[in-house]
Amino acid sequence: MINAFKDYQQQQKFLHLEEESIQLAQENVNIVFETYKLGAATLVQLREAQLSLAQAYDRLIAARYNLKIAETELLRLKGDIVK
Repeated sequence: MINAFKDYQQQQKFLHLEEESIQLAQENVNIVFETYKLGAATLVQLREAQLSLAQAYDRLIAARYNLKIAETELLRLKGDIVK
């Protein structure tokens, strides 16, 4: 039970980090887009920033999924989920 709770807490931390990662990736896309409009960045740089944002969303989805798995395991161990 203790290990399951520690895993749950760890997954919560991962989720928080990925939410911050989304914000940073979005800010990066905005910055690169503005520099692209000014002619100081290439289309490749813009696409790389957009790809980074898409990957951040993928990691966020995975973090949410892993948190739900950890939460479900806690509920199972607690006896709130009947097999």
